[in-house]
Amino acid sequence: MKPLEFKSSLLESYFRLLQTLSDSTKQSLIDKLKKSMDKKPNQPDNLFGAWNGDESAEEILKDNKDSESTNRVVEDF
Repeated sequence: MKPLEFKSSLLESYFRLLQTLSDSTKQSLIDKLKKSMDKKPNQPDNLFGAWNGDESAEEILKDNKDSESTNRVVEDF
């Protein structure tokens, strides 16, 4: 997911709004923003990497083919 980019004028509007917050609220917001910058992008790690299994590619394809089932009912007009 691509990070959002804001125009300078929008950021200035947010900044004017944030200036009215209490110091403790500003600090809490700063902490949350810092923490959000430390996180990795939302990408599940389990979608990457090599296959962990003893079956060959041919065996996996055969199992997939064998497990296919069609129970389609064609109705007459």
